[in-house]
Amino acid sequence: MVLPESENDPSVATRQYVLDEVLALVCNEQCELRMDEMDEMSLDGMSRMLCAFINTNGGEILYGIQPEWPVTGKATVRGMFFDQQKRDQFRLSFSKLAVQQITPPVVLSTITIHFWPVIHSLSREPVDDLFVLGIVIQKQTCLQPTLYTAISCRKRNTYAVVAVAIA
Repeated sequence: MVLPESENDPSVATRQYVLDEVLALVCNEQCELRMDEMDEMSLDGMSRMLCAFINTNGGEILYGIQPEWPVTGKATVRGMFFDQQKRDQFRLSFSKLAVQQITPPVVLSTITIHFWPVIHSLSREPVDDLFVLGIVIQKQTCLQPTLYTAISCRKRNTYAVVAVAIA
């Protein structure tokens, strides 16, 4: 299974970012900003973040936007390089993660993956293969309260991420 990009919401589907632009964004219970490289370690972290958002009210994980430290409420658009093969590979890996590394398996239709283009500030042209990766998580709705947990990719240890069951 491959997660589709959302084309139902035009504001989400057509979002783009300007390289080196400073945005008024901060990590909070609705948004996580990351500059990690995509490897097994970050997939572990991603599964934990995914559970945290699923177990609460949903939110966005944005890769390619660097938060300022110490926290100032500002973040800089850097982007991440994803050629078509890497984008396809990420979608497949993420689908597997959502189904195999989270218990119970996540309903894939409640998560959308976006590769929003990063554009040059002057020419407004897209930078080749430079994107902000957005993972948009909707609040899960279940008939019974459910606590989603992540299984570590490296150690196969199970741990609860957020101890808040959703209704």
